Amino acid sequence: MEALLAGWFVLPDSPAWLANPAYWIALLLLAARRPRAAGVVSAVTIVIALTTLRLISDPSWELRPEVGFVAWLTAAGTPLLAVLILRSVRPPGAAANGSS
Repeated sequence: MEALLAGWFVLPDSPAWLANPAYWIALLLLAARRPRAAGVVSAVTIVIALTTLRLISDPSWELRPEVGFVAWLTAAGTPLLAVLILRSVRPPGAAANGSS
């Protein structure tokens, strides 16, 4: 809970918080059957979320990552994982290059 409050009040200008709306945009794009756009937005989400690692590596930062942080960071990659799975699963008889 402390990390959540610190993110809201101590680090409002941190780019890591932009990962939250980017994550939801990736999910909406995935639901709208726009896998390429969802994959790109999800990759950007992961990069933005990884900016929090500079805070964790700072010895003066009092909060340490716990399960919630790891779950949040992992969730950032789930739309990209879904896109990769969808791309690897082809309907029977589909050509390898995507053309009919």
